[in-house]
Amino acid sequence: MQFLKDWGDLMVMKQLTVRFNGKVQKVYLLDIPKIVIGRGAAAQISLENNPFVSRQHAVITFEGATHVLQDMGGPNGTFIGEKRVRVHPLMCDERILLGKHSLCYEDATPQAESLKGALSGNDTPEEPTAEQTTFEPNEEEEPWQKAVPNPASKSPNRPTGRILLDPNAFGDAATTVAASKDELDEMVRKMTIRAEPYLSVPREDRIQLIPLDVLPFEIGWASTSNFHLNGTKWFGKQAARIEKQHGSWYLVSLSPTWSPVEVAGTRLKKKRKLSPDVTITIRGQRFRFNPGERG
Repeated sequence: MQFLKDWGDLMVMKQLTVRFNGKVQKVYLLDIPKIVIGRGAAAQISLENNPFVSRQHAVITFEGATHVLQDMGGPNGTFIGEKRVRVHPLMCDERILLGKHSLCYEDATPQAESLKGALSGNDTPEEPTAEQTTFEPNEEEEPWQKAVPNPASKSPNRPTGRILLDPNAFGDAATTVAASKDELDEMVRKMTIRAEPYLSVPREDRIQLIPLDVLPFEIGWASTSNFHLNGTKWFGKQAARIEKQHGSWYLVSLSPTWSPVEVAGTRLKKKRKLSPDVTITIRGQRFRFNPGERG
């Protein structure tokens, strides 16, 4: 107990903000010297509904004057940004990527939930059956999306190209789905995009993420458009522009007569400040604006 008291006195309090598909799930205060991240009751920070995460996927320990992240050797790895790591001293505002989960290491806030009452990890979690471990990852659900489903993607006999691990192959990583390198790269790419402002665009069988990394960001039919709309136009070739002013994001209608723009179902006359998750429609093409995890 004296060790924990001294440790708590020395530590500058930090927290992990846990997001799944970009949405905040929980905020944990790192107030114990060792935190296991994984699936089930054996982990202090449990990441459910994510079969790319092992039961004991990574551990964070307080060493000296900093928190150190260590990957536990599962098949899918642990990432800081786009870099796969084994042992990594954490720095403020770094993001740990585990499948579709991201965990941001930050200065503590009053909203953080203490981990002192978390399970010790001595309980043995119930092992899922083979039926429960069958997994086909889908794109993040978007309530506003009305894309046409792709019947082929729902075929129960279609090979998935994913591996159900031998329960004896990785110990605590049993029943974890092994992702291919391309799948991991794609997940990391999407998590990286979600950190900053972006547009999500519904396609036939997926959601495309468009980073707003070039400003002003123009949408239209012109060859210089940052996002090119389908079809051709003789007039009003630039429909809209997204720009940032004084820390806020705005949508500007560039051709209200020839290329009308709707924001949340209302026709845009000139300019409007964008709110998170607002829907933009231009000639039947829909977008959703998201300010990103850091926005």
